[in-house]
Amino acid sequence: MIVTGQAGTGNQVHVGDYSFLSAYTGVDKDVPPDSKLAGVPARPMKDQFRIMSILNKMLKEREKERKNHE
Repeated sequence: MIVTGQAGTGNQVHVGDYSFLSAYTGVDKDVPPDSKLAGVPARPMKDQFRIMSILNKMLKEREKERKNHE
């Protein structure tokens, strides 16, 4: 198991062997072996990065709309 900076778990949470918790990850449920998690709440890294990408695109679109209304 690898736990990076400021990652944390709740009480009585079991983290499986060979799992990776990225920085600033909040784990509130048991983690199966060989997992790579990120975010709060903890999600598979691939899903977390997709969510972050979508949010960044939404923010950029919102900024463009605001500039067009000025």
